[in-house]
Parts: sequence; structure tokens; C-alpha cells
Amino acid sequence: MFCYNCGIKVDDNVRFCPNCGTKLANEQPEPQPKVEPIAEPVIVVRTVEPIVVPNLQSETPEYVPSVEEKTKACVKKSLSSALFLIATILFTLSVVLGMISFAMGSETEVYSEPGIFDKVSVSDGTAEDDFDGVLEFLDIFDVGILWVVGLWLTFAFAKSKKDMNTGGIAVLKVAARIEVILSFIIATVLLIVGIVLSVVEEDPTIAVIAVLIAIPVFAAIGFVYVFYCFKVSADISSLYSIASTGIPTAKLSRLVGIVCLVIAGIDLMGTSGNWADILYSLTEGAAYLLFGISFFIFKKKIKGLAEEYKLANTPAPAGQTIINNNVMI
Repeated sequence: MFCYNCGIKVDDNVRFCPNCGTKLANEQPEPQPKVEPIAEPVIVVRTVEPIVVPNLQSETPEYVPSVEEKTKACVKKSLSSALFLIATILFTLSVVLGMISFAMGSETEVYSEPGIFDKVSVSDGTAEDDFDGVLEFLDIFDVGILWVVGLWLTFAFAKSKKDMNTGGIAVLKVAARIEVILSFIIATVLLIVGIVLSVVEEDPTIAVIAVLIAIPVFAAIGFVYVFYCFKVSADISSLYSIASTGIPTAKLSRLVGIVCLVIAGIDLMGTSGNWADILYSLTEGAAYLLFGISFFIFKKKIKGLAEEYKLANTPAPAGQTIINNNVMI
């Protein structure tokens, strides 16, 4: 090595220069730890297909109509059906034909039982004939026009796309109540007249037959018809309630449908008289037949909806839940 001051060559192990005395830095530096270089990070980019998780809360659940909505829809469908329309048309024709028949004058014999009601015609001018004319007038014109108006309004309101309007059913309610009053009056008057005629009857045998057989039978038939008219009025009131509220719990009497079918059978099998009388009986019988069938179909649907309504409004037992009318544990 060489001296830092004078530049002469000196030994490596000499600490001071022999020429100028300068201290020489001949000590070996302490070894430094080897530092490994840090490698730069490598960034790897991978393409991953995204996983789509459906948001169940944002999905719109399937709409389930309530029992009330189903009931109102059932009423509209039943009262706007082709069966109800045909029955309404036939009933309208029967009322018109009844008016024509009354205007023409019936030539048929109303009662043929001698001694009770003599054989009469419209042109006889007798008391029995006058009374029979009043009965025939009431039978055809009592509320026939009101029934026709109510039926057509009911069909029109049910056929519309708007919510069910109960105006037509309200007209039918009025017609049914008037029918009850008139049928009771007619049945009572017939009973009184039968009793009076049997009392004044000269032949005691005929009088006894009238009192024991004819009058009770006619009275029973008359008051059965009064009861039928009362049940019709009650059922129309129930229909009004069902159509207004959508609650299918109102009762519908099976008797109404049965009597409709009975009247239809009597009209269809008992045709007689002039052409207007015959067509009147046929159209009225066909109308009652279709109304009876429509009644039983509607009653069956309402019964099913009533059971569904009862289940939907029954509280579930402890630890259970009712979902869509099914009991879940």
C-alpha cells in the first residue's frame, strides 16, 4: 500500500508511515450483510365470469286474487253468460206474447169443474169472467215489464268491462217484492171466492167436494206459489249482497231452482188455446227452464267460493300458517 501523505510504499501491516508518520487506514472494513434484491411484484389478471344472484325481494310475486274478487267475477260471468241471455230473451218474448194473448182474448175454458167455476170465455161478461180477466191481467201484467227491465239491466251491467253495477238487481228486488204481495192477494182472493161459491152451491155433493178437495188443493198450490215468490225475493236480495260486497256467504234456496223447473214443465206440457197462448206457454216454459239451470250452476260456484272464504278467514292453529288456503306447519 502507499502512504496517503507522502506517497511512499509501505507494508500492508504498518499502521504509521515511517517517512512522515501519517496514520494509515489499513484496517479491513467490517463485512456488510449481503442484501438480496427485492423482485418486483408480478400482477396476474384473470377473467372470471360473473355469478348472477337473483334478488328475490325485487321480483314481483304472482298476483293471487282475493275471494271477494273471485266472487264478483263469478257474478259478472254468470249474469253475462249466453245461457242467461237466452233465458232473458225468451222471458221477454213470453211477456210480449202474454200481452198479445190477453188483447186477443182467450177462448179456452179456465175452469171446467161444474158448480164451482162455470165454463166461461172472455166475452161472457159474467162475474166469474170478470174475475178471471182480472187474474189473467195480473198474471201477465203484474210485474212482467218490471222483470224484463231488471233482467236486461242486469245483463247489460254484467257484460260491461267496469265493476259490477247492482242497479239491475235492485230493479229485480223491487219486482220480486211486488210479486210476493200480488201472489198473496191472488191466493187469498181465490180461496175466499172458492169458499163463497161452495157455500152458495145448490148441489150439496159438489159443495162438499169443493170444501174437502178442490178448495184445499187450490189454496195449497196458491200459498206454495206465495212461498216460492218469497224465496225468489230472498234469493235476489242475497244476490244483491253477494254482488255488492263480494262475500259469498249469503244463502241461496234450492227451492227456487226446483220450482223454476216445475213451472217450466207445466208450461211446456200444458200448451193450449190460440197461437199466442201456445207460444206464450212455450217461451215462458223455456225461459224458466234456462233460469233454473243457470240458478243451480251459480249456486254450485258460490258454494265453492263460500268454503274458500271460510277457510281464508279461519285463524290458523298454533304453530301453523295458512298460505294460499293451505295449512303449512
